[in-house]
Amino acid sequence: MSPRAASRLESLGFEDVWDYTAGKAEWSAFGLPMAGRQVAVVADAMRPDVPSCGLLEPVSVALERMAEAGWTQAAVVNDEGILLGRLRRAKVGDDPDAPAGRVMEPGPGTYRPDVPLEELVERMKSRGFESALITHPDGRLVGILGRQDAEKLLLDRRS
Repeated sequence: MSPRAASRLESLGFEDVWDYTAGKAEWSAFGLPMAGRQVAVVADAMRPDVPSCGLLEPVSVALERMAEAGWTQAAVVNDEGILLGRLRRAKVGDDPDAPAGRVMEPGPGTYRPDVPLEELVERMKSRGFESALITHPDGRLVGILGRQDAEKLLLDRRS
């Protein structure tokens, strides 16, 4: 919003007004609320509880976190929550003491919270993947989207 618009809102009695200079597209990409949005977006169906671990943590720690909630994958993040890689249970190898950073898939593809849900579901179907990691524009992990969850939400919205 422009400084003039922010000033006007303050004059109307609003107290918590910000001049967000990054723009509407970045606001949306961070999954922040958008008035008048009519299509389902990734943020509507993603799960924020994807297990994660650090680069130097042993694979066994990641496997424990996956098992606790029935996950087959974990995200590898740094101390700031920036996504660095993905661990898949089926591909971690035989060494439970290996650091996650050595066996992870580096630089997995990611999507933003504001991507239209139907668009991503179609991409997932055509390319044959069941889940997608969701990050903010700054690379911070915010969740994971399961194709089944997304398809269910789309079906519910059509009903």
